[in-house]
Amino acid sequence: MKEQLVRTIDYTNVLYADITIGVVTLLLGLILWKNKTYRWPLIVLGLL
Repeated sequence: MKEQLVRTIDYTNVLYADITIGVVTLLLGLILWKNKTYRWPLIVLGLL
């Protein structure tokens, strides 16, 4: 039972990390969208 709980917590942390990275990438994309130099690298990073 305890192992199952730990696994659930691990997955939740990974999920939160993914969401945080996604939000940060989106915000950076919106801020730098007007600059064409940064546009394509951000799209590529977002797709990875």
